[in-house]
Amino acid sequence: MNATHSLNSHCLIIGASHAGMQTCASLRQNGYSGDITLLGDELSLPYHRPPLSKEYMAGEKALDDILLRPESFYTKNNINVKLGWHANAIDKQQRLVFAQNAEGKTLTLSYDTLVLCTGARIRPLPESITPLANVMVHPDIFYLRHAAHAQAIFTRAQTAKSVIIIGGGYIGLEAAASLRKQGIEVRIIEAAPRLLARVSAPQTAQFYQSLHEKNGVHIHVDTQINSLPQNASQNGLCVQTQQGEIFSADMMIIGIGVIANTQLAKSADLTMAEPPEQGITCNPYMQSSNKHIYAVGDVSWHYNSLYQRYIRLESVPNALEQAKIAALSITGNPQPYNSLPWFWSDQYDVKLQIAGLMQGYDNICIRGELDTEHKGAVFYFKGDKLLCVDAFNDPRTFMLAKKVLASGQSFKKSLLENSKIALKEIIV
Repeated sequence: MNATHSLNSHCLIIGASHAGMQTCASLRQNGYSGDITLLGDELSLPYHRPPLSKEYMAGEKALDDILLRPESFYTKNNINVKLGWHANAIDKQQRLVFAQNAEGKTLTLSYDTLVLCTGARIRPLPESITPLANVMVHPDIFYLRHAAHAQAIFTRAQTAKSVIIIGGGYIGLEAAASLRKQGIEVRIIEAAPRLLARVSAPQTAQFYQSLHEKNGVHIHVDTQINSLPQNASQNGLCVQTQQGEIFSADMMIIGIGVIANTQLAKSADLTMAEPPEQGITCNPYMQSSNKHIYAVGDVSWHYNSLYQRYIRLESVPNALEQAKIAALSITGNPQPYNSLPWFWSDQYDVKLQIAGLMQGYDNICIRGELDTEHKGAVFYFKGDKLLCVDAFNDPRTFMLAKKVLASGQSFKKSLLENSKIALKEIIV
C-alpha cells in the first residue's frame, strides 16, 4: 500500500453496479467528505443482478423493486450519479476519464482516485457458428446480463411456447427454471459432457440434471452447435448440432459465460492477468498497478490467501466486500482482503448455497438425502483439506461450513456421511 488520499479529493467510480454502489456507501461511512461521482453506462440506478434470471425475468418484480438503494440515498450522500455514459479511455498521467453516451456526446471527468467497477460482459458464441451481429439483432435470440435483457426475455416469453437455452451453467439453469414455471417448453444444450462442468462435482451436476428433467426440461449434454439461424423460419428458430440433430423453438437464450471488462484498464496500461480478459491485477487492498486506481468486483484479479492463488470471482458478496476494502484504503484505513468466496443459486424449490472454491478437489463426501428430500450437502476435499461445500436447502450446514473454511479447519471425513452425528461435533 503506497498511496495516501485526501478525504476532500474527488473519487470517480466507473460502474453503476453492486461494487459501484457499495464503494459510494462505504466511502461516506468511512468519513470521505470529498466529491464522489458514479458513472454508469446503463440508464438505471444500481440494481440487484441475481433476480434478473429469476423474479425479474418472470415478471414477479419490477426494476424499482430490485434497486440496491433508492434515488434519495445518492442525493442524501451527495453522490453525483451520471447514467448512460460509457467510459472508453483513461489518461492516467492527467488523471482524466473520457466517456461517451448513446447520442454521441462526450464527457471528460477528472479524478484524484479512480475505482473501476466495470464488471463483465457476455461471452459471445464463436463467429464460426454465426456472425455476432446476426445474434445481437435477431428479435428472438437473447443474452442475459442486464435488466434490459431480462425485460426483453420476459416480454417475448408472453407469447412464446418454447425456448432453447445454450449453456448449462447456473445462469442457464436459473433461466430454465423461471421459464418452466411460466409453462414454456425448455431445451438446454450444453457443449461439455455434463452440466456445471467448470463449477461443480459430477454429483451436483447430476442432481440438477435430474431436478430439471423432473420439471420437464429437455437436456442435451456433450452437444455442440453447428449453426444458428440467420432468420426466423415458419417453425421458429432452427438449431443444428454437430451431431446432426435439428431443434426448433420460438426463442433462444445464450448463456455461455462472461468476460471481464478490462478494455478501459488497458487504456491506462494497468497490469493484467494472463490472459488480460481474466481481470485487472490488484494488491490485497484492491489497488491496481497505478496507486490512484482501484479495481473491485468481477473485474479484479486478486490474491486469495485462503486458497493461496490469484482468482477472479463473479459473485455479489465478493463485489460488496472488495468495495468495502477499497473504501477503507482510500480513506487511509487499509485492511487486506481475505474473505471466503461464497455464492448461491435458486432453482424451483431448491436453494443452493456454496462456501469456498471447489477447484483442485480430489475427493468428496455427500451428506443428507439429495435425491429424495432435496436436502443435504456435497463436501469437496483435497486429501483431508476441506475446499468447498455445496449446501442444498441446508442453511445451517452452509453457515457452519463458512466458519470452518474461513478458520482453516476441516471436518472428519470418515464421519461426514453419518447425518446422525452433528456437524459441529466432527470439526477438526
